[in-house]
Amino acid sequence: MGTSSVHSRHYAARRGRHRTALLAAILLAPVALPGCATAPPPDPVVEIAPHLRFRIPSPGELGYSISAEQLVTARYRDQVRSFEAHLSVAPDHLVLIGFDPFGGRALTVTWGADAIRFETEPGLPEGLNPGNILADLAIVYWPAAAVRRALPAAVELRTGERSRSIIADGREIIRVDYDRPFEAGWPSHAHYRNEAFGYALDLQSTVTAQ
Repeated sequence: MGTSSVHSRHYAARRGRHRTALLAAILLAPVALPGCATAPPPDPVVEIAPHLRFRIPSPGELGYSISAEQLVTARYRDQVRSFEAHLSVAPDHLVLIGFDPFGGRALTVTWGADAIRFETEPGLPEGLNPGNILADLAIVYWPAAAVRRALPAAVELRTGERSRSIIADGREIIRVDYDRPFEAGWPSHAHYRNEAFGYALDLQSTVTAQ
């Protein structure tokens, strides 16, 4: 059996078991790390656009517990990559495990007891900020009230039945579209577009526990 066939079967099996976030930068960046590393804890306040700071909502602000397997397609300029992740959120912790295209673990973000731990494997950029990964997750999936509290007072969150937008100075800088009404529960598909930083994420989720 050829290598490509083995890889295709492995990928399909993991996808059948059926992650998120500024991971466009993770997989599209060419910088390699020398080995497994743990980054310093990120500031709970990150920039989601130039000079626009966002205070990352806590795991407990999601309002419920959930585990999901995700297939993520990241687009940045003319580059497109797909990869998978496992996400688990409970009131007191969050764990996000991102896999490389061959099914190996690429990164782990663990948030518990008010501390965020970030571990990476070779092939990821040194400047990667796990705070941005968590911010993107929250913007897509956390309740609108939690996202509004995380934004500066002058920045607006507009919500529709199947969408939400972050508006700054009259300009839409981030937009999320869902396949179902947001209030119906964890969406099986979401499309995230960050106009300020020029990347997009298609997020397909299968809930494994709730």
